[in-house]
Amino acid sequence: MKRIERCILGLLLIMLTTQFLISTVVSAPAPKQPIYTDSVAVLMYHHVHETDRSSGTIKTSLFRAQLSYLKQRGYHFISLEEFRQYINGGKVPPNAVLVTFDDGYERFYWNAFPILQELHVPAVNFYVTRRMFYSEGLHVPPMKRDQIKNMLNTVPRIDIQCHTHNMHKKVNGRAVLAYRLPLPHGRMESRGMYRKRVLDDTLICRKQLKSLQVRPVDSFAYPYGKYSKDAKSAIYEAGIRYAFTIRPGIMTRHANRMTIPRINAGNPSITPQKLHDYIVRLAKSNSAVK
Repeated sequence: MKRIERCILGLLLIMLTTQFLISTVVSAPAPKQPIYTDSVAVLMYHHVHETDRSSGTIKTSLFRAQLSYLKQRGYHFISLEEFRQYINGGKVPPNAVLVTFDDGYERFYWNAFPILQELHVPAVNFYVTRRMFYSEGLHVPPMKRDQIKNMLNTVPRIDIQCHTHNMHKKVNGRAVLAYRLPLPHGRMESRGMYRKRVLDDTLICRKQLKSLQVRPVDSFAYPYGKYSKDAKSAIYEAGIRYAFTIRPGIMTRHANRMTIPRINAGNPSITPQKLHDYIVRLAKSNSAVK
Protein backbone atom coordinates (compact mmCIF):
# COMPACT_ATOMS: atom_id res chain seq x y z
CA MET A 1 0.00 0.00 0.00
CA LYS A 2 2.79 2.38 0.88
CA ARG A 3 4.48 1.55 -2.42
CA ILE A 4 1.33 2.49 -4.34
CA GLU A 5 1.06 5.75 -2.39
CA ARG A 6 4.68 6.56 -3.20
CA CYS A 7 4.04 5.86 -6.91
CA ILE A 8 0.97 8.10 -6.91
CA LEU A 9 2.90 10.85 -5.14
CA GLY A 10 5.71 10.51 -7.67
CA LEU A 11 3.30 10.79 -10.58
CA LEU A 12 1.74 13.90 -9.05
CA LEU A 13 5.15 15.51 -8.65
CA ILE A 14 6.02 14.72 -12.28
CA MET A 15 2.71 16.22 -13.45
CA LEU A 16 3.19 19.37 -11.36
CA THR A 17 6.77 19.81 -12.59
CA THR A 18 5.71 19.35 -16.21
CA GLN A 19 2.87 21.84 -15.79
CA PHE A 20 5.28 24.39 -14.26
CA LEU A 21 7.77 24.03 -17.11
CA ILE A 22 5.02 24.37 -19.73
CA SER A 23 3.57 27.46 -18.05
CA THR A 24 7.07 28.99 -17.81
CA VAL A 25 7.70 28.50 -21.53
CA VAL A 26 4.25 29.84 -22.45
CA SER A 27 4.64 32.96 -20.25
CA ALA A 28 8.16 33.79 -21.52
CA PRO A 29 8.17 36.74 -23.96
CA ALA A 30 8.43 35.78 -27.60
CA PRO A 31 11.50 37.02 -29.50
CA LYS A 32 10.85 40.44 -30.98
CA GLN A 33 11.47 41.30 -34.62
CA PRO A 34 14.08 44.06 -35.08
CA ILE A 35 12.61 47.54 -35.00
CA TYR A 36 15.61 48.98 -36.85
CA THR A 37 18.93 47.70 -38.09
CA ASP A 38 22.34 49.16 -38.98
CA SER A 39 21.68 52.29 -36.93
CA VAL A 40 21.86 53.47 -33.31
CA ALA A 41 19.41 55.20 -30.98
CA VAL A 42 21.45 57.49 -28.73
CA LEU A 43 19.64 58.23 -25.45
CA MET A 44 20.30 61.46 -23.56
CA TYR A 45 20.09 61.87 -19.78
CA HIS A 46 21.25 64.55 -17.35
CA HIS A 47 20.42 63.89 -13.70
CA VAL A 48 19.24 60.89 -11.68
CA HIS A 49 18.06 61.97 -8.21
CA GLU A 50 15.38 60.97 -5.74
CA THR A 51 14.22 64.41 -4.57
CA ASP A 52 15.40 67.04 -7.07
CA ARG A 53 12.73 68.17 -9.51
CA SER A 54 13.42 69.44 -13.02
CA SER A 55 12.65 68.61 -16.64
CA GLY A 56 16.04 66.89 -16.84
CA THR A 57 15.88 64.89 -13.59
CA ILE A 58 14.47 61.39 -13.16
CA LYS A 59 14.35 59.02 -10.21
CA THR A 60 16.45 55.88 -10.01
CA SER A 61 13.32 53.75 -10.23
CA LEU A 62 12.37 55.27 -13.59
CA PHE A 63 15.91 55.02 -14.92
CA ARG A 64 16.10 51.33 -14.01
CA ALA A 65 12.62 50.71 -15.40
CA GLN A 66 13.45 52.33 -18.75
CA LEU A 67 16.62 50.31 -19.26
CA SER A 68 15.02 47.05 -18.09
CA TYR A 69 12.00 47.57 -20.34
CA LEU A 70 14.13 48.26 -23.40
CA LYS A 71 16.14 45.11 -22.71
CA GLN A 72 12.92 43.09 -22.50
CA ARG A 73 11.76 44.57 -25.81
CA GLY A 74 14.89 43.38 -27.59
CA TYR A 75 17.13 46.44 -27.53
CA HIS A 76 20.90 45.94 -27.34
CA PHE A 77 23.06 48.42 -25.44
CA ILE A 78 26.45 49.24 -26.93
CA SER A 79 29.51 51.12 -25.67
CA LEU A 80 31.06 54.28 -27.06
CA GLU A 81 33.86 52.18 -28.55
CA GLU A 82 31.32 49.97 -30.34
CA PHE A 83 29.59 53.14 -31.56
CA ARG A 84 32.91 54.41 -32.98
CA GLN A 85 33.48 51.10 -34.73
CA TYR A 86 29.99 51.25 -36.23
CA ILE A 87 30.48 54.80 -37.54
CA ASN A 88 33.70 53.65 -39.17
CA GLY A 89 32.18 50.66 -40.95
CA GLY A 90 31.61 48.05 -38.25
CA LYS A 91 28.41 46.24 -37.37
CA VAL A 92 26.00 46.73 -34.48
CA PRO A 93 23.22 44.43 -33.28
CA PRO A 94 19.60 45.18 -34.23
CA ASN A 95 17.94 47.84 -32.06
CA ALA A 96 21.33 49.19 -30.92
CA VAL A 97 21.23 51.82 -28.14
CA LEU A 98 23.96 54.08 -26.74
CA VAL A 99 23.30 55.68 -23.33
CA THR A 100 24.73 59.17 -22.80
CA PHE A 101 24.69 61.61 -19.88
CA ASP A 102 25.52 65.32 -19.95
CA ASP A 103 27.10 67.51 -17.25
CA GLY A 104 28.98 64.96 -15.14
CA TYR A 105 26.85 65.36 -12.02
CA GLU A 106 28.01 63.50 -8.91
CA ARG A 107 24.68 61.71 -8.67
CA PHE A 108 25.65 59.85 -11.82
CA TYR A 109 28.30 58.12 -9.71
CA TRP A 110 25.98 57.40 -6.77
CA ASN A 111 22.66 56.74 -8.50
CA ALA A 112 23.06 55.91 -12.20
CA PHE A 113 26.38 54.09 -12.22
CA PRO A 114 25.23 51.26 -9.87
CA ILE A 115 22.18 50.65 -12.06
CA LEU A 116 24.31 50.56 -15.20
CA GLN A 117 26.55 48.00 -13.50
CA GLU A 118 23.58 45.98 -12.28
CA LEU A 119 22.03 45.78 -15.74
CA HIS A 120 25.36 45.51 -17.61
CA VAL A 121 24.62 48.64 -19.66
CA PRO A 122 27.53 50.72 -21.06
CA ALA A 123 27.34 54.52 -21.00
CA VAL A 124 29.25 57.72 -21.66
CA ASN A 125 29.11 60.87 -19.51
CA PHE A 126 30.08 64.24 -21.01
CA TYR A 127 31.93 66.22 -18.35
CA VAL A 128 32.71 69.93 -17.86
CA THR A 129 36.34 69.62 -16.78
CA ARG A 130 36.72 73.00 -15.03
CA ARG A 131 34.21 71.73 -12.47
CA MET A 132 36.76 69.13 -11.44
CA PHE A 133 38.67 71.96 -9.73
CA TYR A 134 36.14 74.77 -9.25
CA SER A 135 32.64 73.75 -8.21
CA GLU A 136 31.73 76.59 -5.86
CA GLY A 137 28.28 78.00 -6.42
CA LEU A 138 27.02 75.11 -8.50
CA HIS A 139 23.50 74.00 -7.62
CA VAL A 140 24.34 70.36 -8.43
CA PRO A 141 27.81 69.08 -7.43
CA PRO A 142 29.95 67.45 -10.14
CA MET A 143 31.79 64.15 -9.97
CA LYS A 144 35.20 64.27 -8.33
CA ARG A 145 38.44 63.11 -9.94
CA ASP A 146 38.67 60.03 -7.71
CA GLN A 147 35.12 59.02 -8.56
CA ILE A 148 35.80 59.33 -12.27
CA LYS A 149 39.02 57.34 -12.00
CA ASN A 150 37.28 54.66 -9.96
CA MET A 151 34.59 54.21 -12.61
CA LEU A 152 37.04 54.16 -15.50
CA ASN A 153 39.25 51.62 -13.72
CA THR A 154 36.32 49.46 -12.62
CA VAL A 155 34.14 49.24 -15.71
CA PRO A 156 35.78 49.28 -19.16
CA ARG A 157 32.50 50.17 -20.91
CA ILE A 158 31.92 53.41 -19.01
CA ASP A 159 33.39 56.49 -20.73
CA ILE A 160 33.95 60.11 -19.71
CA GLN A 161 34.16 62.59 -22.59
CA CYS A 162 34.12 66.36 -23.21
CA HIS A 163 31.33 68.81 -22.48
CA THR A 164 33.79 71.75 -22.78
CA HIS A 165 36.27 72.87 -20.17
CA ASN A 166 34.64 76.18 -19.24
CA MET A 167 31.94 76.92 -21.82
CA HIS A 168 28.86 75.39 -20.26
CA LYS A 169 27.28 78.77 -19.61
CA LYS A 170 25.47 81.64 -21.25
CA VAL A 171 26.14 85.35 -21.67
CA ASN A 172 23.13 87.55 -22.29
CA GLY A 173 21.05 84.39 -22.68
CA ARG A 174 23.26 82.92 -25.43
CA ALA A 175 25.45 79.82 -25.23
CA VAL A 176 29.07 80.98 -25.19
CA LEU A 177 30.19 78.05 -27.36
CA ALA A 178 27.84 78.96 -30.17
CA TYR A 179 28.27 82.74 -30.38
CA ARG A 180 30.95 85.41 -30.35
CA LEU A 181 31.28 87.20 -27.03
CA PRO A 182 31.00 90.95 -26.41
CA LEU A 183 34.24 92.69 -25.55
CA PRO A 184 34.85 95.95 -23.62
CA HIS A 185 33.93 99.27 -25.23
CA GLY A 186 31.10 97.79 -27.29
CA ARG A 187 33.29 95.61 -29.47
CA MET A 188 32.74 91.93 -30.36
CA GLU A 189 35.09 89.01 -30.72
CA SER A 190 36.52 88.59 -34.19
CA ARG A 191 35.95 85.32 -35.97
CA GLY A 192 39.58 84.36 -35.35
CA MET A 193 39.34 85.13 -31.63
CA TYR A 194 36.13 83.12 -31.36
CA ARG A 195 37.58 80.06 -33.10
CA LYS A 196 40.73 80.21 -30.94
CA ARG A 197 38.66 80.43 -27.76
CA VAL A 198 36.71 77.29 -28.71
CA LEU A 199 39.85 75.48 -29.90
CA ASP A 200 41.82 76.25 -26.72
CA ASP A 201 38.94 75.30 -24.44
CA THR A 202 38.47 71.95 -26.18
CA LEU A 203 42.19 71.18 -26.03
CA ILE A 204 42.15 71.80 -22.26
CA CYS A 205 39.12 69.56 -21.81
CA ARG A 206 40.77 66.73 -23.74
CA LYS A 207 44.02 67.14 -21.82
CA GLN A 208 42.29 66.96 -18.43
CA LEU A 209 40.36 63.83 -19.34
CA LYS A 210 43.38 62.16 -20.93
CA SER A 211 45.17 62.49 -17.60
CA LEU A 212 42.53 60.20 -16.06
CA GLN A 213 42.42 57.42 -18.64
CA VAL A 214 44.17 55.65 -21.47
CA ARG A 215 41.07 55.56 -23.67
CA PRO A 216 40.58 57.97 -26.57
CA VAL A 217 39.09 61.36 -25.69
CA ASP A 218 37.51 62.18 -29.03
CA SER A 219 33.82 62.77 -28.29
CA PHE A 220 31.92 65.90 -27.33
CA ALA A 221 28.41 67.04 -26.40
CA TYR A 222 27.43 70.61 -27.28
CA PRO A 223 26.18 72.48 -24.16
CA TYR A 224 22.46 73.24 -24.55
CA GLY A 225 22.77 71.57 -27.96
CA LYS A 226 24.02 74.86 -29.43
CA TYR A 227 26.90 75.18 -31.88
CA SER A 228 27.99 77.12 -34.94
CA LYS A 229 29.88 76.19 -38.08
CA ASP A 230 33.04 77.83 -36.71
CA ALA A 231 32.66 76.12 -33.31
CA LYS A 232 32.18 72.74 -34.94
CA SER A 233 35.26 73.30 -37.08
CA ALA A 234 37.41 74.39 -34.11
CA ILE A 235 36.27 71.43 -32.03
CA TYR A 236 37.21 69.08 -34.85
CA GLU A 237 40.61 70.79 -35.16
CA ALA A 238 41.13 70.14 -31.43
CA GLY A 239 40.82 66.38 -32.01
CA ILE A 240 37.12 65.69 -31.52
CA ARG A 241 35.69 63.22 -34.04
CA TYR A 242 32.18 62.59 -32.68
CA ALA A 243 29.96 65.43 -31.46
CA PHE A 244 26.47 64.99 -30.02
CA THR A 245 23.52 67.38 -30.33
CA ILE A 246 20.09 67.38 -28.69
CA ARG A 247 18.31 67.11 -32.05
CA PRO A 248 16.04 64.04 -31.98
CA GLY A 249 16.72 61.21 -34.40
CA ILE A 250 18.33 57.83 -35.00
CA MET A 251 22.03 57.83 -35.95
CA THR A 252 23.09 56.16 -39.18
CA ARG A 253 26.60 55.48 -40.38
CA HIS A 254 26.35 58.01 -43.21
CA ALA A 255 25.05 60.91 -41.10
CA ASN A 256 27.34 63.76 -40.02
CA ARG A 257 29.40 62.49 -37.09
CA MET A 258 29.85 66.05 -35.79
CA THR A 259 26.08 66.54 -35.40
CA ILE A 260 24.91 63.24 -33.94
CA PRO A 261 21.21 63.21 -32.95
CA ARG A 262 20.00 62.02 -29.56
CA ILE A 263 16.71 61.01 -27.96
CA ASN A 264 15.77 62.74 -24.70
CA ALA A 265 15.01 59.94 -22.24
CA GLY A 266 15.69 61.94 -19.07
CA ASN A 267 12.39 63.75 -18.62
CA PRO A 268 10.34 62.49 -15.63
CA SER A 269 7.22 62.18 -17.81
CA ILE A 270 8.83 59.62 -20.14
CA THR A 271 7.64 56.19 -19.08
CA PRO A 272 9.37 53.08 -20.42
CA GLN A 273 6.52 52.51 -22.88
CA LYS A 274 6.64 56.14 -24.07
CA LEU A 275 10.38 55.86 -24.63
CA HIS A 276 9.96 52.70 -26.67
CA ASP A 277 7.15 54.26 -28.72
CA TYR A 278 9.23 57.39 -29.38
CA ILE A 279 12.20 55.33 -30.59
CA VAL A 280 9.89 53.37 -32.91
CA ARG A 281 8.47 56.59 -34.41
CA LEU A 282 11.93 58.04 -35.00
CA ALA A 283 13.16 54.78 -36.51
CA LYS A 284 10.23 54.70 -38.92
CA SER A 285 10.75 58.32 -39.95
CA ASN A 286 14.44 57.52 -40.41
CA SER A 287 13.63 54.64 -42.79
CA ALA A 288 15.68 52.38 -40.53
CA VAL A 289 12.99 49.75 -40.04
CA LYS A 290 13.89 46.27 -41.20
